[in-house]
Amino acid sequence: QAIPFSAVERIAGSQEFTFSLEGGEDGEASGEIELTTYQPRANLVQTKELPGGGVWPETDTPPEGEPSYDLFTPPVIYVVNGRLTTRLPEEPKPEKLPEKFGAKLLTFEKVPYRFRIRSWIGETPYLEDLSREFPPSSGRYVRSPLQPRTPYKENMAFKPGMPSLVATKLDDPAKLVMIEAFVVQQVRDPETGGIRPVGRVMLKDFHLGEKTFEINSLMETTHAGQHRIVVGSTLAEHADEKFTFEETSKESTFMLNEREYRILEIDTSGTRVHLEKQARDPPELQSKWLSLPSSGRLPAEN
Repeated sequence: QAIPFSAVERIAGSQEFTFSLEGGEDGEASGEIELTTYQPRANLVQTKELPGGGVWPETDTPPEGEPSYDLFTPPVIYVVNGRLTTRLPEEPKPEKLPEKFGAKLLTFEKVPYRFRIRSWIGETPYLEDLSREFPPSSGRYVRSPLQPRTPYKENMAFKPGMPSLVATKLDDPAKLVMIEAFVVQQVRDPETGGIRPVGRVMLKDFHLGEKTFEINSLMETTHAGQHRIVVGSTLAEHADEKFTFEETSKESTFMLNEREYRILEIDTSGTRVHLEKQARDPPELQSKWLSLPSSGRLPAEN
């Protein structure tokens, strides 16, 4: 008798089987009889019901990278872009926008040199210190006599009536300037045609990389390659914040917008600066060249 497998709920068997054949004689049947069964032979008949009335149990969420089904749990299979997978792809999370750089270049200008020559006595030139006007608002400045080839430093005990520079030694780390050569030349004035003496000084400034340059009594102001650079915030909540530095400030750091900025490069010929910022949200290093706007003011960033 052929029994469809779908009609079998369970199979119980023993070691004895009886066949009843109609029309047989003496209860015998001719031919070969073969019994095929998938029930294991055993002295005891065992049955087992499926849990939950035959409903496959749910499995726990598997660890990352493992399949979402157990040995006897039928998986749910998805087709994504032509490939089989047991999980639907996660929605891509939008990337967080980087912080605004938050800085703009406000000023990049040459700074007049601190000292100039207006007078001398014999072989000794007198340098006027433009950082010390006395009396205030008088247009007169403190003068200091400097002997050639002798280094000078700031007079830390300065009082009105005293020179602002005092002599020191070459091995003094506080040395500031030294006159390497001084001459007085008679020069014809192109406007009046007359002859006037002009004092010329070759000066070395130890704070400017020991560079040597000339200042003379004809110059109203002298430039020694110094610049004043001002960087300001572009963020509305830090609109009044500024930081001022000089052309020798490469690799130094400063705080702006509650963030740390580093000065990577200073391009004096192109009047621009290269800054690096340590951003926090998301955390990353940002860098940008800042130049002066061609016209108008830069808008504040929100």
